[in-house]
Amino acid sequence: MHAARAVRAIFTEAGAVLHNTANGATFTINSMGAKIWRHLTKGATKDEIVDRLGSEFGVSRDQIYGDVDEFLTGLEQRDLLQKDIYKTE
Repeated sequence: MHAARAVRAIFTEAGAVLHNTANGATFTINSMGAKIWRHLTKGATKDEIVDRLGSEFGVSRDQIYGDVDEFLTGLEQRDLLQKDIYKTE
């Protein structure tokens, strides 16, 4: 998965605002969502994001996986994220 080409992010202390310039959709995310977004824009896969956040916050992979998956699904449904057919999730 990767950020849709038309999406721009504005980061704040509380998280970020994602704006899709192609369709006008805007989505506000909290600080954890902003961390996930930054990992995505650096090319991380879902599994890599889960592992990094789990290590950073001392949370088991099982505890964080569902939350990350739900967040990424929400981004995709809002046309802020696209599946990368060449990269394993």
